Amino acid sequence: EGVRNAAEFARQSVDDKVASARTAWNELKTADNLPAEVMAQVKEASGKLMVFNYHGGLLKDEVYPLGKKYTAGWSLAIADGGQVLLGTGKNTPGQVLLYNTQTAKVTKSFYPYTNKYKGGINVASGDLNADGAREIISVSLSDKRPRVAVFNNAAKKLAEFTVSGFFGPQEISLATVDV
Repeated sequence: EGVRNAAEFARQSVDDKVASARTAWNELKTADNLPAEVMAQVKEASGKLMVFNYHGGLLKDEVYPLGKKYTAGWSLAIADGGQVLLGTGKNTPGQVLLYNTQTAKVTKSFYPYTNKYKGGINVASGDLNADGAREIISVSLSDKRPRVAVFNNAAKKLAEFTVSGFFGPQEISLATVDV
């Protein structure tokens, strides 16, 4: 409980420092099975990624997974092994990236729909099939009928389906929770 409270406090203090930001955090286990917290934050309309520990201490700053010229923004989530899962913003090829916070490198990059799709992607990560590994979940943001796709960590598509709302096309947000 103390770790979660510290993480929530750190997340709030990080949010206060960076206006218009998205934050993702998750309690993880280190190699020696000790609890560790990884928090990632991206500033809207920017290609910059920052990674924090659960105390709010900066682990990585000035990270630009697609280079400094990329400014379309990100959606983000925490994936297996403390990796940061990123979905590209609108008006750029719709791409999903896995960024390893330990090696400071992109370990996987793929186009969940096609490399011609430029509508933006929201991402989430969660163990959907109870195999102990988190799946990568993406949703297209600007299709008339948004598509949700589920992948394993090797980017193999496991499922895809469309969603629609009563009031027509809407931007879909994703989230996962362990129960």
